[in-house]
Amino acid sequence: MAFSWVSLFLSCVSPIPAHAFASAFFITGYWWKMHANKVLRLRFGIGGVAVVTPFGKLYGLFNAKWLYIISNVIFMAASALCGAAPNMNAMIVGRVFAGAGGNGMYLGVLTLLSVNTTNKERPIYLSLV
Repeated sequence: MAFSWVSLFLSCVSPIPAHAFASAFFITGYWWKMHANKVLRLRFGIGGVAVVTPFGKLYGLFNAKWLYIISNVIFMAASALCGAAPNMNAMIVGRVFAGAGGNGMYLGVLTLLSVNTTNKERPIYLSLV
């Protein structure tokens, strides 16, 4: 259970604008390229929105634990790509996949909490997410 809270925290920390700005600044080397900040934030959301329906269907068909782990691996690999991005295009692709993996983790936490709690406990745990 602690692993899911840690990964949920990591998925929430990733889209912080300061992180996107610092990444754009260090990759481009120019502080006046502020449009890169907007592009990076937007791509994280696009990646997340693109996988809501497929992940929702997959969590209904397959084992939720393994889908959650796969989503976590996707998110971590994309975050590593963002950290090692040699140019802005690699950073944007990494942010798209990080958004997809982060959204998969979020849906996984909701699914796993709904399946593994009783009707009395469920509102308490889901309110923490």
